[in-house]
Amino acid sequence: MRLLPRIPRSLKMETGYARISTSDRDLAPQVNAPTTAGCETIFRETVGGRRQARAARESCNRALRAGDTLIIWRLDRTGRPLGTLIEILQDLSNRSVELVSRYPSGGLAHVACMLSGRQRQMTTTGHA
Repeated sequence: MRLLPRIPRSLKMETGYARISTSDRDLAPQVNAPTTAGCETIFRETVGGRRQARAARESCNRALRAGDTLIIWRLDRTGRPLGTLIEILQDLSNRSVELVSRYPSGGLAHVACMLSGRQRQMTTTGHA
């Protein structure tokens, strides 16, 4: 078990991240989640889930410090494919950044979403 330094509440930040794949999608639900959580800063971008280069996500990542909270709408908005998401989650954990999803159906829905994304990836690459 790793002991984390105690960070004064006044120094902690809540930061939001929202991503849509195409400009014809609605970003509002994703922005609403961190807004209602009280985030002052919300990083937004329109970029496909498979693309690794995401300027807003990278800027968000640079802004996060130990003790901060990253608030998202759904886990799959943070990263795809599954391996990339796991790397992101591990990096946040290593830096003592909390990740909070505001998606109403909870954790199990996130896992199902990620597995369906993995299945889609395998199907489109012929590895099913």
